[in-house]
Amino acid sequence: MGEAARRKPVSDDKQGADRVTAFAKDLMDGPLSTDALRAGLWFAVKQALRLPDLYPLSSRALKEETTAIAVRASEILAPAVANAQQARTGAELSLMGRSGRLLLRRATGACRRAGGCDFPRCHRT
Repeated sequence: MGEAARRKPVSDDKQGADRVTAFAKDLMDGPLSTDALRAGLWFAVKQALRLPDLYPLSSRALKEETTAIAVRASEILAPAVANAQQARTGAELSLMGRSGRLLLRRATGACRRAGGCDFPRCHRT
């Protein structure tokens, strides 16, 4: 672990940042090796995602396991992402709808003031 792991996190929440810093310092100075911490994190992530508690013993198995983690995480996050996209699309449509209606009202009013002209007569080049 390098110097980057020992740097204090930057946060508006000083107490939270201090707790994370103290926890990280305890991990760095503790009796567990980096490999043991990685293995523990690997199993904790897999348990949280309800995946089998298997440790990959080859690079091929590691790729399969990381793919399984990514797929499961995307399954969990997909509904929230879809809801956020739908809300954003709805907001954009309503903004576009309002802008379109406003534009249509202004354009219609302009034609009425001009005496109801047709395209060739009003827009000659």
